[in-house]
Amino acid sequence: GRRQKKHELMVASVMALLGLQQYFLNYAELAESMVTKLGPNEHASRKSLESVAANMRHLSRLPPTNFHQGAQLVLSIYITLHLTGEVVSIGRI
Repeated sequence: GRRQKKHELMVASVMALLGLQQYFLNYAELAESMVTKLGPNEHASRKSLESVAANMRHLSRLPPTNFHQGAQLVLSIYITLHLTGEVVSIGRI
């Protein structure tokens, strides 16, 4: 009954959060792998990718601590909603 539905919702929520956490970690790994392919003079790209990787690792386990991380979190959740087929206006997040 009602208790079972609450339990199913909780299990589904935990699964979604674990999936989101893994997506963030995969994104961090992608950014880190991209850094290794940069040339020696691509300092701006290196700094940007290193920042993205650090922020995604942070956000995979902790709340944002600055505006940049907050924006990265909102946009990452927005993107994952689109990946799952849930097309939502960014204003509704």
